[in-house]
Amino acid sequence: MDSVVNEKTLTENGIELRFSKVSLFGVGDLDTLKLNIFEELRSPSKQATSKFKRMGKMPSKWRRLSKFTKSFPLVGKHADTLAHMYFSDVRNAIVCFDDIERRNPEFSLRMIFGLALFLRDNRNCRVLFLLNKDDLVEDDQQEFDRYFEKTFDGKITLNPSAIECCDIAFGEDKKYSSIKSYALKLPISNIRILKKTVRLFDEVFELSKNLHSS
Repeated sequence: MDSVVNEKTLTENGIELRFSKVSLFGVGDLDTLKLNIFEELRSPSKQATSKFKRMGKMPSKWRRLSKFTKSFPLVGKHADTLAHMYFSDVRNAIVCFDDIERRNPEFSLRMIFGLALFLRDNRNCRVLFLLNKDDLVEDDQQEFDRYFEKTFDGKITLNPSAIECCDIAFGEDKKYSSIKSYALKLPISNIRILKKTVRLFDEVFELSKNLHSS
């Protein structure tokens, strides 16, 4: 996503839109998600990007410190306040939530939708959800359908064929031709699985070269 957004500066009414792509994998609470959004903020302009690279190091340092300070009620309270200060800078941005279906199950989908609405209505943000809806548990699917129309203007369903997925994963490298043909016969249309297959194949390929050389 970074390379796509960096192709040109995105502006709205003369305001440069920054962007933040965050994975919810394992995320279990709203404060952690808010801090992650700030930590991943990027800007298409080089000047702003260097600024945010410096600022982006601050939350991770504070995250380590806050784990210790939360043991002390008074100090921990200020730790939470500073975390909210970081999030207050999240505005005029494109925010992309990924891996929603892989979040901590205790983290309510309703709270994520609530945050998306807040960013849209109060922070001039454009919000995107990237997810495989079929991987959501039944309760989450119902909640997703309930809040979707209130939060989003539309949706794009990506349903590539096995041929398209194999072209993305294997490219035109002929050394993958045999596993590509098997993937098409099955057929496999999960790009993540195909890329894992490529990595495993490359590891075995390197090992086999070493065996022959010895």
